[in-house]
Amino acid sequence: MPRIVFLFLIMGALSGCKQTATEQTASGDYVESSPAYQEVMAIHDAVMPEMTTLHDLKKSLKQAETPENRDRILVEISRIERADEAMMEWMDGFDVPADKDKVADYLALEKGKIQAVSDSMNQVIADVKQFLAKNGLPQNETNRK
Repeated sequence: MPRIVFLFLIMGALSGCKQTATEQTASGDYVESSPAYQEVMAIHDAVMPEMTTLHDLKKSLKQAETPENRDRILVEISRIERADEAMMEWMDGFDVPADKDKVADYLALEKGKIQAVSDSMNQVIADVKQFLAKNGLPQNETNRK
């Protein structure tokens, strides 16, 4: 049941990203068709499904916690939470300016930001998967890609 709620929150956040850009673009010219916007959203759309992977890995870590590995597990859970929060903050802050003269610079900046979020998320996922595998700890089936 919590997974369904989580997925609905993600879908709502995705919807919010696109509505903001469409609603606030100057003079009805939608930036959504611009290559810069498409690049930003391609990075976002590629990494967004990994939010579920982060959630699953966090669950796996919690289930695998023992007194011996507790400190390391808490470190990895903290990294997952920071990666999750970085994505949520980026989505919340993504707001294409109405001034057409500012759109290109804004999208270039946002491309760098979402790429950093993507890189961070992918690194955390790889590190946690490696930690779980190296220590013979179980993983949920959805994150064994």
